[in-house]
Amino acid sequence: MLNYYQILGISKSATHSEIKSAFKRLALKYHPDKNPENTAAEEYFKQVNEAYQILSDEDKRKRYDFLLSYSSAQSTTTFTQHRPARPGQPKKEKSVYDRYGAYNWRTAPKYKEAPTYKVDKNYFKIQVITLGAMILLSVAIIAMNKFWAHMEDQKKLKIAQQNEAALNEAQQLFDEGKYRLAIDQIIQLDQKNPFESTFYNEKERMITTLWNSASSSYQQALYEDAITKLEVVKDYERPMKLKTWNMLAEAYYRLADYEKALMALDRVFERDKNNMRLVVRMARIYNKNLNNPEKALVYYDEAKLLFKELQSSTYGEAFELIVKPNSLPDFYHELFQERARLNLKTRNYEEAMTDYNWAIFLRPAIAENYFMRASCKRNLGLNERACLDWQRALERGHLQSRSELNKYCQ
Repeated sequence: MLNYYQILGISKSATHSEIKSAFKRLALKYHPDKNPENTAAEEYFKQVNEAYQILSDEDKRKRYDFLLSYSSAQSTTTFTQHRPARPGQPKKEKSVYDRYGAYNWRTAPKYKEAPTYKVDKNYFKIQVITLGAMILLSVAIIAMNKFWAHMEDQKKLKIAQQNEAALNEAQQLFDEGKYRLAIDQIIQLDQKNPFESTFYNEKERMITTLWNSASSSYQQALYEDAITKLEVVKDYERPMKLKTWNMLAEAYYRLADYEKALMALDRVFERDKNNMRLVVRMARIYNKNLNNPEKALVYYDEAKLLFKELQSSTYGEAFELIVKPNSLPDFYHELFQERARLNLKTRNYEEAMTDYNWAIFLRPAIAENYFMRASCKRNLGLNERACLDWQRALERGHLQSRSELNKYCQ
């Protein structure tokens, strides 16, 4: 008999919340979506689900505990009967001779003749009556079995008809756009019938259908409809797909609901910590769309750290001496330019100068970087070094640098 407590890894005195917590932990780990083509994980997930359905129901749990105790007592008794004798105990008797000794058949009484049965009318009468009784009893047992089998079939048929009606009702709600009501109804059926896979499959089908419909609406720029459906998918899809969060974030962004777009992007970032482009995008939303440079700088700082970690892991700690700047994408240059502008805006000139150093390292031919770095140096009182940068900017065609040279460098 399966021990559901051992399957969930809990004690027999576990509370309902402990049972639920253990089930969630194991379900997330062994769910078929997280273990594709893993038959062992799928079978174990079914056992976990079965254990949860039994132990989470108070009445079912009481009946199960009684059966488990009975099964345990039976196994204990069997073990005790075959347990070897301990040292100092009498040796186990293998036959009656071990206790009473051998029997002397020579002294056994001898009979002149064995008793015989008298075959007459009464004997045949008894045999006929016995045979008839056995036939009647067999017929009665067969009839009773057929009756109970018929009653069981009728019960199953009634339940199947009720379930079919409930499925049809849920499908009608789904078709009317009442997605949550439809899925909740299927979940209730699944909880009442834990050993029936039809309802779980139907729930997954509804979620997949809704996701596909949301994706179609998104591709047609019907963002409000896509969000309505994706918000439902978000609450029922387990595990939540990154593609769902990305699509939800983009739909909110297109509708200018930047706060909700950032909330969705944060969920993506929790599972994709090394996605530098994602971090920069969140920084740009805070800066350009929400006019929050302080919060934007937090994400730009994270992006700068990711940049250094990536280059160090690829080329080593002294990557500046090894890497060819022109081989790196423009995205990195844009990152440091944007961070520098924000630091200038918040009057953090030292950090802005550091960012322009990186921007010049990555794209040394761009004159604007020298011009802006010169502004940082002038604000820090480094006038001679600022003049050198204005001169470099002018040599690269930045005409505004001439007026700065004439103003500060005579």
